Amino acid sequence: MYISAHIAKWVAKSNQPATIISNPKLTDLLITEHPHLNVPSLNTVHRDIKAAYLKCHKRIVKLLHEHPGHVHFATDT
Repeated sequence: MYISAHIAKWVAKSNQPATIISNPKLTDLLITEHPHLNVPSLNTVHRDIKAAYLKCHKRIVKLLHEHPGHVHFATDT
């Protein structure tokens, strides 16, 4: 679980496609450094990214609801 969470975080922060985990060169690199490493599946990476998003979304909604006063949003298009 620990490595899959880090990989999901890396994928999201570096704007990589989740399918990069299926890249044989990346898998070889990870296993070369850590031979006993179980590289997570694409489904696991997708699940971890979605779980992190939902957790952050709930936290942001809670912060906005608890904020005393108004929150102003502006866009320039």
